[in-house]
Amino acid sequence: MKWQLQWKIRVPWGTLALTSRGHPDGEPVFCVHGRQDSSSVFGPLVDLMPNMNHYVCLDMPGNGLSDGFPPGPKLMRFHFLMAMELAIAHLGWDHFIFIGHSMGCEQGLFFNAIHPNRITKMVLLDANPTLMRMQVEDPAEYQRAFFDNYYEHFHRENFERKTHTRVSAMRSLARARDLNDSQCADLLQRNFHSKSEAAQWHPIEKWHPNEAIAPRVMLILNDKDRITDIIKEFTKEEQRIAKLTGVKPNQADRGKRLTEYIVRNQLGVVDNSRPKTQMNEEAFREIMENEDYGCEPDDMFHGRPVKGWLWFRDR
Repeated sequence: MKWQLQWKIRVPWGTLALTSRGHPDGEPVFCVHGRQDSSSVFGPLVDLMPNMNHYVCLDMPGNGLSDGFPPGPKLMRFHFLMAMELAIAHLGWDHFIFIGHSMGCEQGLFFNAIHPNRITKMVLLDANPTLMRMQVEDPAEYQRAFFDNYYEHFHRENFERKTHTRVSAMRSLARARDLNDSQCADLLQRNFHSKSEAAQWHPIEKWHPNEAIAPRVMLILNDKDRITDIIKEFTKEEQRIAKLTGVKPNQADRGKRLTEYIVRNQLGVVDNSRPKTQMNEEAFREIMENEDYGCEPDDMFHGRPVKGWLWFRDR
């Protein structure tokens, strides 16, 4: 499915991304996705809806192409209501139909409670799990789980970002939701960003430039596996995923994706100690021929600089 329009609006913490489909003069319909999704989740649904309506879907902060909130206090679901309010103000809608999915259902309910009678009709999809989460039966346990745990691990929660390759993200989503590759590709199409691009939408470096942590790893390859053969198979998988999703993989992240591929297929293990003297000559030749592989930029091997960040050695 293709959206007719995609654009961003300025908000106090950065930008919000929106997509739209349908007749601009039709009855307005505002769609908010669930946790870890984006506006792409509504694509198959809007395809089946009457084209006479005007559908606008929002990427919530930190999802899809929208900027995340800056690091700091523990965020609750209620904080995200501001994004919906700013988007509706930008559209200039006095009244509209609301469609929410999962966590997005909360946003519609919050908005309706604060701005009664502006939502003319409300459609809540898969709302039960998120509504159950809003019920607090034991305040002490709620405090421990959502606040104490967050502040005890404040640095990890805010600055130690976990990254995924295209393949690992698709496989995780397939396991969690029992979806096929095509469905996963549709849902994730707005969630894939290179690390350099992600910094623009989730600007940890902008707010706290000294806090971000860069990974340093070395791969210990199994004796039977040659790095050249591994790279060939890895490249085939990358090409298959690119053909399926229609998105070319970002070369800047290739070393990270190769690491995940090797570990996922049990072709080697990660060793964070990575002594430099144990890197083998075959891996070094491959690295020198491919700028996407290597080690930290300042490191040297036999007096020669090695590009990239990924080390190899045989077990």
